[in-house]
Amino acid sequence: IAGFRVISKSHDFPNNPVLCKMIDPAQPVTVDENGRLSRKLTTVIFEYRVNFPKTFQNDEFNIEFEITTGKGEVKVVSGKCSSVDFLVYNTVMIGYNGQVTSGQRGYATTAPCFLGFQTNFTTVRDETVNPPVDRSVPTSITGFARTPAAALTTASIPNVYAHIYTDITDFEKRTMYLVSPDTEWIGDSLRILNNYLPAYPAAQMNKVSYVDLGAIDFINLKSSDFDGIDFNRDGKSMVRLYSGHSYAFKTREDKIAIIYVKNIQIYSPAYNRASPTAYFHIKVQL
Repeated sequence: IAGFRVISKSHDFPNNPVLCKMIDPAQPVTVDENGRLSRKLTTVIFEYRVNFPKTFQNDEFNIEFEITTGKGEVKVVSGKCSSVDFLVYNTVMIGYNGQVTSGQRGYATTAPCFLGFQTNFTTVRDETVNPPVDRSVPTSITGFARTPAAALTTASIPNVYAHIYTDITDFEKRTMYLVSPDTEWIGDSLRILNNYLPAYPAAQMNKVSYVDLGAIDFINLKSSDFDGIDFNRDGKSMVRLYSGHSYAFKTREDKIAIIYVKNIQIYSPAYNRASPTAYFHIKVQL
């Protein structure tokens, strides 16, 4: 192999210098501006790193490389990648709303029994238009599990998308559910079980329908996995939680979010611990 160069690409994004890998480090190889290698190689991995701007959303990048041998033979290799159109919050959200006292069927006012997320924006310079303009683009999300007092503030209410309800009538099962935040009886549940006395603002809360997607591959989720979810047919205002299942719902902006239940830990009633405790991750469509 004597040469490596880019002959076409769909977007003129900046790139780092080409690196040659899997070669003798005592004899480094460089690639000049014309694509010629400083010495010929029989085996090599070329690293071509592209710097994608934050404005590259819901798009595809295509590129073609020309490889030349020492005998002048030429081969073209194509590559491409697509940007995902969702944001990921991989930090675990820990929520519960169940037994908290040894052997007693009670909730705690401080139980993190409301789930949600907020979107974080960054102002970036969009150079793809002429003249360039500044744009505010969503660049990350922050998920949360909050207590009633923290969740039911004016600032938090728009970002709350689920209430965790735990049926503790059966200590062996202690089933957990996601409940739409606008459900009227949540107020009575908080008052009686959590001893949370302020009025519950059901009319201000988000009306949410959840679809149990089952045990999908949440880790390797693709943009297409957000398509074809039938909320009218399958959506429910209250769904049981299962370890390993993912649940889809729509945001206020009519985007789709998918929440994943990594694990549900149930402790013996003899322990003075919140039980069951669920661990969540979330991905949200742009």
